[in-house]
Amino acid sequence: MVRQLLDTTGIDLKYRAGIPELISFQKHFHKYKIVVYSGLNCDSIMFQGQAESDKRINLFFDTIMS
Repeated sequence: MVRQLLDTTGIDLKYRAGIPELISFQKHFHKYKIVVYSGLNCDSIMFQGQAESDKRINLFFDTIMS
């Protein structure tokens, strides 16, 4: 299912992801507003999609490096 989503959106996660990939996901999930938080504080928004919707996908950005 994840592979199908990546193929549909044209996103390649081989070299990690960033704002351009979030914008692509936002275009695909246009019925939801994607919001990415960089901390546990609700004011720490690092990305907020441009979607007019009450439905949201809330994500937490984790800086674990491998």
